Amino acid sequence: MSPQAREVLIYLKGHGSIEPMDALKKLGVYRLAARIHEIREDGHVVDTAWVKVSRHTKYGKYIYKGQRII
Repeated sequence: MSPQAREVLIYLKGHGSIEPMDALKKLGVYRLAARIHEIREDGHVVDTAWVKVSRHTKYGKYIYKGQRII
């Protein structure tokens, strides 16, 4: 897992969710979806809620659900 993905994971655990603008402004992470992908590959469960801004615009809000139990 990359250092940025670790930062995003820490933020998710502390706040419960993250949106792209929060990731950019607070963590300096531009490609949030890629970092979420890394976090998921590491065994964490992160849901995506789509937030509609306008008719043609939406973004993903990522919600931390915990670590996958195997």
